[in-house]
Amino acid sequence: MLQSQEKGRFKSLLLPILAVLVVVLVFSNALTYANLRNLENQVNNLRLQLDELDEAHENYVSTHSYSNTEYETLKSESETLKSERDALVLPKISLLSLTSQDVRIFAYPGNYLRVYGDVWNVGGDTAYNVVLHVVAYQGAVRATDTYIYMGAIPGENRKTIDERVYYAGAALTSWNITADWRSSE
Repeated sequence: MLQSQEKGRFKSLLLPILAVLVVVLVFSNALTYANLRNLENQVNNLRLQLDELDEAHENYVSTHSYSNTEYETLKSESETLKSERDALVLPKISLLSLTSQDVRIFAYPGNYLRVYGDVWNVGGDTAYNVVLHVVAYQGAVRATDTYIYMGAIPGENRKTIDERVYYAGAALTSWNITADWRSSE
């Protein structure tokens, strides 16, 4: 009889255990179904994005149909334009506003070549260690060969000078003034 009571108790406990198990399984299936729906939505969204990318790519290809050679040519032209742009920024010294004049004075301090006016840096960057090289001639004879040191001239700026380059002897027949500078200190 003890066995039959145990069987009865087991049967009475089995029904609630099975009910709890069914509830857990139903809840688990509901979660799995919700996750599956979420994954399906994500897949659909990715498909839509892929379709949009394909359409954008097709539109791009239809309006940009260059060959590799054409792309290389465009790349070369772009690099040339970049180097030209960079060259415009580099310092460039202009002596267009500079004047020179042979001044003959027989008294002290003597004859000199007057170099005066504006020395311009027409580039965008600073020109460092700007030097004017002055070479003056009396016929075939070099009367003077000297330098006028100007320091740095910021980009798109000028320095005004009024210098005297002294020499001895006859009047000058010709002279050259050239500029030299550095792009960095």
